[in-house]
Amino acid sequence: MSDFERTLKWELRDGEYSEGYAESFLNSYIATQIKVIREQREMTQAELGERIGTTQAGVSRYENVNYSSWSIKTLIRLARAFHVRLKVSFEPFGSLPEEVARFNRKNLERVKREDDPGLMEEPEPLLEAIVEAHPQPVDTAKWKALTQGGQKREISEGNSGVQSQIEEGSSQQFNLEEALCR
Repeated sequence: MSDFERTLKWELRDGEYSEGYAESFLNSYIATQIKVIREQREMTQAELGERIGTTQAGVSRYENVNYSSWSIKTLIRLARAFHVRLKVSFEPFGSLPEEVARFNRKNLERVKREDDPGLMEEPEPLLEAIVEAHPQPVDTAKWKALTQGGQKREISEGNSGVQSQIEEGSSQQFNLEEALCR
């Protein structure tokens, strides 16, 4: 632990100081990460503004470390434009010094969903696990149709009339169990 981290831990024991420091760091973190990811995606402020329904000046305001009027709705629009998920979390003050120490461009960058190594696993092992664990028969053809990313697929279930449309970026939700089980 660096001297800075030790000093900050000591100073964060004061309630007023810790709340002010945490809020200021949060605003700096969000604004800087927006700028870092936008630049990582090689987008201009105007291009990002167009994607989230605001102007270049609006994006410039979001990238200002002194901005503090964040809304979850705006952050979700930004996450969608960047093809990442938004995570909001309550944390103890004791974790703040380490977060401050790790605050740099590399740690703020995020991989797009399309390039996310955590999502690159082939669906077959997951399908095998579902088939093995599920008490009802699983329609493997439906699974394969549902997991073909980026292409619109219609799945219908016999005479029951259950249909789901799966599109990349769709916010429509569906019941996977209902869609896959006969």
